[in-house]
Amino acid sequence: MAKTMSATKAEGRRIRCRHFTGAQNKTCRAGLNYRELVSGDEIGWMARIPCLPESPLRKEPRAKCDKYADYTDAELEAEQRESNDRIAHTGEAIKRIRETKLDQGSIECPKCQKRLGFSVAKTNGHVWGRCETKGCLAWMM
Repeated sequence: MAKTMSATKAEGRRIRCRHFTGAQNKTCRAGLNYRELVSGDEIGWMARIPCLPESPLRKEPRAKCDKYADYTDAELEAEQRESNDRIAHTGEAIKRIRETKLDQGSIECPKCQKRLGFSVAKTNGHVWGRCETKGCLAWMM
């Protein structure tokens, strides 16, 4: 399952521009304003965005963008490795947390060996955790 989740994320990167930040943002990482790039009517503007893959659902042609850039295979492979590593460390952390049988507390982070705080919901057993190291493990179930 872990490989499937990582592969899906990597595949998503493969089929869109590296500068795409999401339709909720005004601009991409290359500094282009999405709405200005596609111009035209407000309704259906996302159907004209060049950042995303071609779709049979499109009724209008995509706008042109000279900043479009794919991710390299090396970048996708590195992201896959990092994702698999993070999933494995998170799984190990959850296992250790469950072994404590505590509702909250901290354990040694299996990734960086610093402190990882956690809480376990009494209602459904979901585990929330965050390592004190910036950019290390953090999740909510």
